[in-house]
Amino acid sequence: MRAFRVEDLPIKVSVSGVVDDGFVMPKLPGDEPDFWEGPQWDALGFFVQYLWAFGIIFAVCVLFASYDFFGRTRRSNSDVFESNPTEVAPSLE
Repeated sequence: MRAFRVEDLPIKVSVSGVVDDGFVMPKLPGDEPDFWEGPQWDALGFFVQYLWAFGIIFAVCVLFASYDFFGRTRRSNSDVFESNPTEVAPSLE
């Protein structure tokens, strides 16, 4: 038994003409890339993704800077607490 082939059919079809029925395909929202898509936003995406890590690093840096700052002011002279500042205050009369 012989297999059926399309080429054996006597029908000849020509596709040389272009048919335009006036239908215009509308622009779909997914055809054009969005403004926020693309490689130009990769650095911002990386920063936002690891924002928590940058926050921890910033907090540790501020911790050490403030510890050094407040460490210097902690050393105070005890004479300040022994003197009475009201002794040198002018009288109100």
